[in-house]
Amino acid sequence: FSELLARVWDGGLAGKAARFDPRASVTKYLVASEYPGESPAASEFSVDEGAASRTGVATFLASCVGAGGNRYRTLRKSRVAAFGAVSDTVEGASSLVDRAIDSHVQGDLEYRRDVGSRESLEKLDGALRGMDP
Repeated sequence: FSELLARVWDGGLAGKAARFDPRASVTKYLVASEYPGESPAASEFSVDEGAASRTGVATFLASCVGAGGNRYRTLRKSRVAAFGAVSDTVEGASSLVDRAIDSHVQGDLEYRRDVGSRESLEKLDGALRGMDP
């Protein structure tokens, strides 16, 4: 990635130096209910990363520490974990992420189900159409 950025900076990005996947991707973050504020205490949760991965969803743990096995404890702030997926459509990627979180995460964490939804995309499209060129 750093080589790609250096080529962009130098103006040397030509031909097939970079290839991008034309599919859609969605990432959703799990947070404590107090987010964006700091939680008064750490929360425990579990994630079956292997099972999520088998459904095509990547898991990125962030503001947490291991508590043994698939169990983790939040650090009382920030985004705790990210789940991301790629699909032919934004809605498809969003649905993959929702199913993985619902099936493979246990604990008192929240996430925005509306990210990548049809309603959210229509709202965004309407807002973009209303902007002056």
